Amino acid sequence: MLLKSPLLSRTPGTVFLKGDYDTVKGLGAFFKELKFNVAHSVCTHKITGTAAEGIEYFKEEKEYLQLLKDIRHCLVMAD
Repeated sequence: MLLKSPLLSRTPGTVFLKGDYDTVKGLGAFFKELKFNVAHSVCTHKITGTAAEGIEYFKEEKEYLQLLKDIRHCLVMAD
């Protein structure tokens, strides 16, 4: 993964994040700083309001699993 890192190549990498709100928000900011594209940020619990902007929540786990099946060429980080 390091060899394909945006820091060493001209093509930005893509990241998929899933976890608690603080974890997803923090890792998202970290990867954006490293010039990665954050394809999806999925929170394990529902958040409402402006704080949840850009973070997805799935009521049914099958929806989340379908999303995982559909992604390609992406680093997946989940708890």
